[in-house]
Amino acid sequence: MEKTQKLENAWAWARDARLTALRQKRERFAAPRNPFEPRPGMEADFERVNRDITALNTILGAIEDAHSKARGEAVKRKALRFRDMALVFGLASLATLGIAAVFITVGAPDPITQASAVIGTSLSLGWALKIAWK
Repeated sequence: MEKTQKLENAWAWARDARLTALRQKRERFAAPRNPFEPRPGMEADFERVNRDITALNTILGAIEDAHSKARGEAVKRKALRFRDMALVFGLASLATLGIAAVFITVGAPDPITQASAVIGTSLSLGWALKIAWK
């Protein structure tokens, strides 16, 4: 999360710097009727601003690539965590329900044993959920 925040701040800075350079190029150094041509005598400044804009475009592209990669990694981590949680829940429920089913099917001698099997199943499922959400 912190990495994506830093990337968003860097992207905002680079975007603002690029827009400022474009505005400066248009208002100060470009010909009034053709913004792609420099004013007479300002060719060097016009080219300098063009190099700055190109550099900022490169920086913006790199930041956007890093940001999308960081977000993709975060989504991948969440998906893996969800998969692990489902796997733990499934395995724990199968194991505990199997034990309870055996006790009930065998016809445990008294209702207390059957009740304890059901309660044990519920507790183990609860613990499995608690462990999975950590």
